[in-house]
Amino acid sequence: MARPTASKRSVIRENPRLVLSVLDLCKRAAGTSARESLRDTLSLARLVDTLGYKRFWIAEHHTDDAAQSCPEVLLPMLASQTKSLRIGAGGILLQYYSPLKVAELFLALEALFPGRMDLGICRGPGVTSPKVAAALVSGHDDELSGENFEQKLGELVELLRQARLGSAADGNVRASPFGVAPPPLWMLGSGPSSLRLAASHGTPYAYSLFFGGGLLYGLEFMADYRRTYAASLDHPHAQGAIAVTVVCADTDADALRWDAELVEQGCYKSNIVGAPDTCARTLKSFSELFGVDEIFVATFVQNPRARHDLYRHLAEGLHAQACSPQPFSGKPKDAASIRRL
Repeated sequence: MARPTASKRSVIRENPRLVLSVLDLCKRAAGTSARESLRDTLSLARLVDTLGYKRFWIAEHHTDDAAQSCPEVLLPMLASQTKSLRIGAGGILLQYYSPLKVAELFLALEALFPGRMDLGICRGPGVTSPKVAAALVSGHDDELSGENFEQKLGELVELLRQARLGSAADGNVRASPFGVAPPPLWMLGSGPSSLRLAASHGTPYAYSLFFGGGLLYGLEFMADYRRTYAASLDHPHAQGAIAVTVVCADTDADALRWDAELVEQGCYKSNIVGAPDTCARTLKSFSELFGVDEIFVATFVQNPRARHDLYRHLAEGLHAQACSPQPFSGKPKDAASIRRL
């Protein structure tokens, strides 16, 4: 399939109704090396940069099939090889790390690439095994408690808030480099605890629909986030996004078969499956349902060429839908609407 033309390039980023971003799960396909998988991540970022996607985030996973477990190493390479994308972690598993170290990592990245970094935070442990989780905190299991995570998040928020100050002359611990405007901190999650923390700290919130029940409970969670949101200096208004898994192919039938194969391999059923126009319509419906104008697209597809084609398909599908006369309302629909998808 031909690449989108120059006229299609900007439609994702400039379409006021819906913006697409990428969440790369950074999984290593069977029979491929970590080097090959990481080179594909870099190649995919270069591609979607030309297609008009807004952000490119990479996940942190500590599993056997992970191509990398340290997003902060890959982020500067992604930023240096792209021009317009915002680059970020989606997200750093903060319970394993020092808030000061995380703040200093991302302040340094922001100093190198001003205005292009995002710091996504989630608790995990996600799919991390208990043994690996314990090793990451050197056996100090208290580090893995929910209470400790909330304390670390509060410390990180405060360190970033103070980052604009010019020095540490007052004797308090400050994250360096001093005087750097911090990158936006996003909370990521799929349940009520993450939305509560995002709302209380006044941070943007990205809700994942990947898991069972995500679509059913997501409307309530996003509504609670907006209702309880406490305005912050950098984010006076609630800013929400959703993350979905997608399989997009030339036809609906091809996409359905492809998704069925992935499910047989042990993946979750994808949230959105179909031809480019089908996926574009469903993405727009999701944006209306959840009252968001940005959607992160992830996929369980691992073949490099197939992943590239998938994101091209979505760009073309959204371009075809761009002239729709129905404007984005910015307001979520009622819960009953979700059952019709």
